[in-house]
Amino acid sequence: AIATSGRKDIVQEHLLAAGLNDLVRPQDIVYAAEVPRGKPSPDVFLEAARRIGVEPQFCRAYEDAEMGLRAAYAAGMEAIDVTYMDGYPCPEALRRAKAKDSQARNWCESSPPAPVNP
Repeated sequence: AIATSGRKDIVQEHLLAAGLNDLVRPQDIVYAAEVPRGKPSPDVFLEAARRIGVEPQFCRAYEDAEMGLRAAYAAGMEAIDVTYMDGYPCPEALRRAKAKDSQARNWCESSPPAPVNP
C-alpha cells in the first residue's frame, strides 16, 4: 500500500514516470484527502493497513518527513527515515535540519505505541 499526503494527480504522475504504477493496486493507495486527519495523525497509515488487510504493527513505513515518521509511529508501524539511506538526494542544509529534528524527537520510544484508531 501507499499512504501519502500528496495530491492524487501528482502521485499518479510520479508513479507512472518512475515505472511504478503497477506496483500497487489503485485501491491500495491512500491519499490524505480521503481520511479525516492528515499527518502527523496516523489516519492515512491506518487506512492503508486496513485496505491491504494487515495489522499496523506488521507494516513498515518509508518516510522522508518528520510528520510522516510521527504518523507512522503513532499508527504502531515501524518507521524508516529514507533521508538517511545511501543515495538519497538530500542537500547538506536539509541534512542539518533533519539532524536537529531527530535530536528533538520526544515522540519516539524504544517500541511504538499501540495503534490509534481514527
